[in-house]
Amino acid sequence: MRPTLEVAARHKVPVFVHRVAHPNAEALLKGAGNLGNSLGRGLLNGVAFLSVIKSSLLDDLPDLHLVFATLGLGAIVQAARGGIYDRAERAIGRRPNIYFDARGHDPDIIRRLTGSLGAERVLAGTDWPILAALNGEALRQSLAQAGLNDREARLVAGGNARRLLGLRHDQAVAAE
Repeated sequence: MRPTLEVAARHKVPVFVHRVAHPNAEALLKGAGNLGNSLGRGLLNGVAFLSVIKSSLLDDLPDLHLVFATLGLGAIVQAARGGIYDRAERAIGRRPNIYFDARGHDPDIIRRLTGSLGAERVLAGTDWPILAALNGEALRQSLAQAGLNDREARLVAGGNARRLLGLRHDQAVAAE
């Protein structure tokens, strides 16, 4: 993966980290159904996230931007409780270039991510075609139910994605 990540950093192209299957997917599906398989994928995604923040990868490649799927929410929350993503580290501006896909428009997940990591690191995402596609009104309602203020809601709804993708204002308006 390192050569691919080096190219992404050089070109400032974000990389989406999202497990497709767990190595034991068949057993997880048989034993616990789709939710069991999702939790297995989440475990791998969470371990990948924790491995990245414990490694020197982000120091070695400061222009690398990673977006993690929220499947690994447990690891994300644990990292926010201590270490590089805790509130004290965020307060002094010390955070790596890692973002999190809110995976749909569940207000509880949005509240957990923004409360733990800051609205500047959360992206509205759909996980389509698995979850229903987002629509503007449903997303606005979810952001409000999550308790986000106007600035935070604008960041999550599209501002962070525009910044991450380097879109100019005109391009961003056209994309929306």
